[in-house]
Amino acid sequence: MSKATHGKVTMKNLRSKLAAVWHKATGKSHSASNERYNVQKIVHKQLESGSICADELLPVADNKQQEVLLRMICEAGNKHNEGQPPSSSTVEKIKSYIAENMQHMTTEFLDRIEQISMMSGLFTIAYEAREKNEELLLLHADTEGFLTNRNARKLFWAYINRDEDAAAGEMSRKGALKNISIQNRVGTARHIRALCAVLGINSENSNGKANTGKQSREDTMFADFVRGKSIAVIGPSSSEVDISKEVGKDFDIVIRCSFFGSENLPPVQQSLPMHISYYGGIDWNIFHARLKENNFLTGLDFAVLSRSEQKANLSRLGYTTVRVSTHVPVQFLPLGKNNMIQVILHDLSFYEPVRIKVFSCNLFLSKTPYDKGYMTGYGNRDKLMQRRTYVKHNPISNYNYMRALYKRGLIEADERLTEVLQLGTAEYMRELEAQDERSVEK
Repeated sequence: MSKATHGKVTMKNLRSKLAAVWHKATGKSHSASNERYNVQKIVHKQLESGSICADELLPVADNKQQEVLLRMICEAGNKHNEGQPPSSSTVEKIKSYIAENMQHMTTEFLDRIEQISMMSGLFTIAYEAREKNEELLLLHADTEGFLTNRNARKLFWAYINRDEDAAAGEMSRKGALKNISIQNRVGTARHIRALCAVLGINSENSNGKANTGKQSREDTMFADFVRGKSIAVIGPSSSEVDISKEVGKDFDIVIRCSFFGSENLPPVQQSLPMHISYYGGIDWNIFHARLKENNFLTGLDFAVLSRSEQKANLSRLGYTTVRVSTHVPVQFLPLGKNNMIQVILHDLSFYEPVRIKVFSCNLFLSKTPYDKGYMTGYGNRDKLMQRRTYVKHNPISNYNYMRALYKRGLIEADERLTEVLQLGTAEYMRELEAQDERSVEK
């Protein structure tokens, strides 16, 4: 594994690196004289996909205090990647610096600090950045011009994470988003009302139940199949626990993500029935090749896809019980994209099952985050690749979403997931960091 360099980061080599990043992303040259805003824009975009190293991100700083913080995190992250986890005093120093310089921070910058910290393996600092970000949102929620489209969505989750459901529901009221442009206001209000419904929060134009709106023929069939049923959602975490007796006895429907045949499941789960599988953004060529090797869709009552073109391709092959999870927005979390289990739970909320219990999902608190049969290769990810996954699929956001469902009694969890969800976000991130430290190559 290559190690990060400790050489002094100068603006000259940063411009050179950023120009290369810009060229790789756009195919266009980018001279050092171009506006700094454009450079930041492409760096932010690359960061969201987890493809840029922390030391290349110093240009996102807008003032001296932000630059100092970035340098502190880069230094701690570089040492961490060399097998020297930051001491508690170093962590406290960084956390104190953030707290003492809040007046120089912005919500967007703190988003980047959170992502950079995760990429560096500094998960407790990432959590601190999220906490301070939410404090900033709550402090300036009524400040004119502050509540942008993105900040409104983050503010909603700041309320949810503090169990302030009434305040979250109030955000769906007409006039609550008056500081957002009319063009963005409608979409943001619809997004917040949908989340209120999913979480069982009474809000304007909502009785606490999710509204599916316009449905396709497949959606209607899916609704009839799921409504009033007890559902076991089985995750991809590596587990030796035999759940076959409980699932087989107590649940009407079994749902998995990325099911490619029973032979790819853990031995203790291969006898379980299979009814529905959700599939993420897997490349169609890979999906089709695996389908030709093993017709894993045969026997499924439904396959739920994330892309309409995948459905069209399968329809041409004669598969009729295929639907797209159209009621799940591309991003319903405040930062980062949702994991597949969260997508499943979000989608199911629109179809009124009587009970949902989640099995084999420990939210990455294991040495192997995925069972080796899940999406070939995912079980053997190295540390850096897993961190990039965290930047893209933010663990704080995904944890808070599932914990919000659990705390409100909307889902049940097996013994291990119950333990994880009862940790609380701060302790969960400490556990995630401890696990990352154990995986650092020395």
